[in-house]
Amino acid sequence: MDGNLQKSPQLGCPDESMKAKYISGLSTILVATIQEAKDRISQIEYVFCSQIYPHFQTKSKTMQKLYSEARESAENACKEKERDLLLQIEKFQQEKQQFCDEISSLKLEREEFASIGLSPVTIHGLQEELKQKTKEVEIWRKREEESHLFSVCKDSVDENLWTLGVRNESFLRPETVTRSGDEHR
Repeated sequence: MDGNLQKSPQLGCPDESMKAKYISGLSTILVATIQEAKDRISQIEYVFCSQIYPHFQTKSKTMQKLYSEARESAENACKEKERDLLLQIEKFQQEKQQFCDEISSLKLEREEFASIGLSPVTIHGLQEELKQKTKEVEIWRKREEESHLFSVCKDSVDENLWTLGVRNESFLRPETVTRSGDEHR
């Protein structure tokens, strides 16, 4: 029977009332869904505003503070390194100046030796001869010291023997001293 009603041109009203009810029901569902979505969004907004955002903001401030401290520390380290490098540059410039002064002094000396007639080969030979003579003097000093020490020791031994009543000659000849302690046979 419903099939006849839908086909009849006069009874087109029931079909439209059904559509209106259906659209009305869909609208209600749509409004309810939108309201539910609004409620959920409101809950999410509340959680975000009351819990997540303050935590995020605190973390953000902490991170900013850490970042600024790290940046400041890096700047200080960079300034310190720059100061050290400037000091090294200054030190190297002073050393360079000293070397330049020494080189110019050596050039002047070489020119003076050249004007006197001394060549580097002659100077080197004189230095070697000086080293040899210095070694000979050291050897002679050591011999003199040994000779002096020997004479001091000999004098000390002679003095000790004289104090003991033994003469130098008898000390040198053990056959003159008897076993019983007599001085001479």
